[in-house]
Amino acid sequence: MTAMSFPAFFARASEATRARLDSYLSTSEPAPRLWAAMRYAVAGGKLLRPVMVMAAVVDAGGEWEGAVPLACAAELIHAYSLVHDDLPALDDDDERRGKPTCHRQFGEAAAILAGDALLALALEVGLSSRPARRARPAVRALAHAAGPYGMCAGQSIDLGLEGSNISGETCRYLKTGALFAGAAVAGALLGGGKRAPVEALAAYGREFGLSFQLYDDLADRVSAADGDSREWQAAAAMERARRQLPPAYARLQELAHYVEALMAGELRRLDPPGGGNLNGDGSEAHLPPSG
Repeated sequence: MTAMSFPAFFARASEATRARLDSYLSTSEPAPRLWAAMRYAVAGGKLLRPVMVMAAVVDAGGEWEGAVPLACAAELIHAYSLVHDDLPALDDDDERRGKPTCHRQFGEAAAILAGDALLALALEVGLSSRPARRARPAVRALAHAAGPYGMCAGQSIDLGLEGSNISGETCRYLKTGALFAGAAVAGALLGGGKRAPVEALAAYGREFGLSFQLYDDLADRVSAADGDSREWQAAAAMERARRQLPPAYARLQELAHYVEALMAGELRRLDPPGGGNLNGDGSEAHLPPSG
């Protein structure tokens, strides 16, 4: 395979993922409003998890083109989680990606069903990945990361349902890092990776997920502190910030710069297709905006 820079790979992988997602979500039968809510929920994503899947496939020696369905599965799972997290019973958010949340746009019942349908669709499309003999363990890795051992557990902790004796770092890892780790493991398994490389990619995914959660949280709060968002005035968001990121109050700007640097380092660490080196190729410029 011809070597390419990480930004070039990111662009190609993202484009392939968006095109396939559009294909999967192009129907409207037999429930047009349900499909509309699903498309609404998926639109505008950064596609970091799909790119993680495909980069891990290549790192393990596979071809990323056959991993596009698995990459889409990771994004569909992520989208479902956001729809449910935004519901009044959980985070009770009114805006996501610069537009009304799914339940504000379509109603709570439709949003719940859209989230359920996105999760089911993720499992269905993920199993169509190639090579077929590796698709099942790869999809299982994603499901494991999304369920009671990972993302759902993190949300339960974040909501205070599990008591207060669990660290904020554990909560952040489970809510965000687990699915990044699952994406890396799933890609490595689909690419034919052996145990040691798979474990190394899982560790990379965990670190990247933690970095990204810190970056995203702090960027939101720094922007809000500058008067750019209503979130800073929301008591619920303040409580979440106090519980998850107590040091951030003292030096929000410093921490934001630190996490941006950390994120840039994580993006550079993973070798691009062709075994090139990401150092100095401008990958940090492709760090997505918060939201």
